[in-house]
Amino acid sequence: MNRSAATLAANLALLVLLAWQPTAYAELGDDDDSASGDDDDSASGDDDDSASGDDDDSASGDDDDSASGDDDDSASGDATETVIRSALAWRARPRSPLQPDPDAATSVDHLRQRDLEHGAGPIGDAARALHLLPGVHSDQAANAWFRVRGGSRDEISIELDGIRIREFTHLTGIMSVIDSALAQDVTLYASNPPAHLPESLSGSLLLSYLDRPHDRFDGRLSLDALGGSAHIAVTLDSNRKHHLVVGARQSFLTAYLAAAQALGVFDGAETKADYGEVFARYRHDPSPNSRLRVTLLHTRDQVLYDDVNLRHQVLGVASDWRWKYSESGQLHATLSHSSNSASEPTGEFSYPHRRSWHDREHRTMLRAVVSEQVGESNTLHLGVETAVTSLDIDGEFPDTRNLPTWTYLPLAELSGQPLELSNRSSWPELVLSASSHLRRLLGPLSLHVGLRASLVNRSRRPYASPRLAVTVPLPSGTTIRASISLQHQDRLEPLVVDRDLGRAAPLPERALHVVLGVDQWFPFGVLLKAEGFLKRYDQLLVYVPGTDNETGGFLNQGTGYAYGLEANVALRRGRLDLAAGYSLLRSTRTTGGPVPLAPLDAAGDQRHAVDIQAAVLIGKKRRLKIGADYSYASGWPISTLARVAGPVAGSFSWAVQGLNDRRLPDQHRVSLAVEGSHPFRHWRLRGTVRLSAMPGGKGFTEDCPPRVDDEGNPPVCAPLKFLPPLMPWLGLQADW
Repeated sequence: MNRSAATLAANLALLVLLAWQPTAYAELGDDDDSASGDDDDSASGDDDDSASGDDDDSASGDDDDSASGDDDDSASGDATETVIRSALAWRARPRSPLQPDPDAATSVDHLRQRDLEHGAGPIGDAARALHLLPGVHSDQAANAWFRVRGGSRDEISIELDGIRIREFTHLTGIMSVIDSALAQDVTLYASNPPAHLPESLSGSLLLSYLDRPHDRFDGRLSLDALGGSAHIAVTLDSNRKHHLVVGARQSFLTAYLAAAQALGVFDGAETKADYGEVFARYRHDPSPNSRLRVTLLHTRDQVLYDDVNLRHQVLGVASDWRWKYSESGQLHATLSHSSNSASEPTGEFSYPHRRSWHDREHRTMLRAVVSEQVGESNTLHLGVETAVTSLDIDGEFPDTRNLPTWTYLPLAELSGQPLELSNRSSWPELVLSASSHLRRLLGPLSLHVGLRASLVNRSRRPYASPRLAVTVPLPSGTTIRASISLQHQDRLEPLVVDRDLGRAAPLPERALHVVLGVDQWFPFGVLLKAEGFLKRYDQLLVYVPGTDNETGGFLNQGTGYAYGLEANVALRRGRLDLAAGYSLLRSTRTTGGPVPLAPLDAAGDQRHAVDIQAAVLIGKKRRLKIGADYSYASGWPISTLARVAGPVAGSFSWAVQGLNDRRLPDQHRVSLAVEGSHPFRHWRLRGTVRLSAMPGGKGFTEDCPPRVDDEGNPPVCAPLKFLPPLMPWLGLQADW
């Protein structure tokens, strides 16, 4: 059985004709099928009846998909007139404004729901829109996961409205956990995140989901080739103070695999693949100055083929409260519990090198931030965060102590005896934060200053993470930005935290970020943006074997660098939307210590990347959009493995021969997409057809099988084919 059988079977969905019979719903609004009744992504504003006074559902933004029917090619990139007779707010879904915020710090990008849909890539996954951001490096849509500015995959902290998410993707990378129907805002801090937010070596990703209906009752049903999703949002009372949102997403992979097996495409009796999510949120607005939300999130996936047997699960609950206690002050408090689990469970299936293990993390967190306006425009934020984190690790794990964390390996069962680990540990955390935004401090110069101090943590040694950013907007439309920040991250891999493998808890790893950038905004709707960055790593964990006089273990002696340049240009003018970006990157690491290894190209050392996108709106009411994009990524370094005979006849394991000593082939991707929408009396139907071409259909992943092929030949390492070279994609959405 081919190792990529699960993903191959999923592609059978491309041959399935998706049909959906719409259902009539109770009357919402008036019987107006005017120009406002189609797919309005205008900047006119939604029907925001928020009682909290916050602007989290604001519809400000550009009007690139305006349904107003006018053909205004104004220089601003937004239509100057929007005719609205019936403001059903679910029809107004703006993109993020193109014009930059002159007061924003460096290396921050915001994506709204419409941005996620525009950049959804070849299989309609919202995470692919993140791949188009400056500093984000990927394998051009074969995998949903990504790296930021030369860092590792796990160097990004991820939160969904206070719920911590460790595993960002389903099925080892095919699809992300982001449900684009629910996501209202996605923010990526590639450097210098606000002091009160969680930190990591390569930035923070914050996800914000829907918390109320735009009208009294609305929702969406989505179907595509991989699965379906649905949600409803409803106001529960006449005063519009109680709201409920419930949503779910489920893959069709189990059904596809069963059909493929029945058709004889492959012998998949021992193959499973499935993923799904459930989301629920209650919102209460007790007064115009306060808002309370309670959130529940559950994500899960399972994949079993050949020697891959993995399950992931996230279960999180959070409650957050915003209280505007004065005209100038606000309190935002969040209480959450997050459980993240990865495991290779026991079962009835047999495969070479079968192991059983689990890695579970539980974290209960309370965060409170007080924000106060000082003077006319300055702000001060004071925060405290306390948490208890516990780990439950048990089972057999590959012995990778001699492989630095920046090593990139093919998918393979490594030779050598696995390690029996059993570790249950917990520790408290206490973090204090303070930050201030001082606007127009010296002429046009604005200052962002912050400090995050970890007083109680796993290492039992306090440390501080200062940050400083400067912005200088000029009358010419030019904005100069610069920042410097120190960021920390604990390594929580099973081998690192096991008490029997070495010394006491090490210090967190550390990275110093320095960024210098410039934006140039032109009033005819063009933005030029460039940033150069330098990351200096130290305190990286490296395993040092023990001696007669000293116990071995993981020591904070590794160092490294990542530096590069990112340049982007974008145009939004009337019906036309153009964007192009280029990034240059170098990322190296070394083990340090008395006898350091020569600097090694890190796993995220993607030298060059190019993204070009174009879209045009067609028709009097702009209901048809045609888009095309091209992406290029130079190959990542990867390690060379050698085949070793396994314990069972016909089985094999693999030994490391060279660390990141060669590079994977470069990747190119071209796609064409057509999206159309049509409004009905009380709902709207949107359809998307996308055709993507990836020569070879390969990503930046190699597969080293554990057994002989169907002809009895010994296995060889080869690129894993995620997608067919030419891949169509169909999707339908119904909004009401």
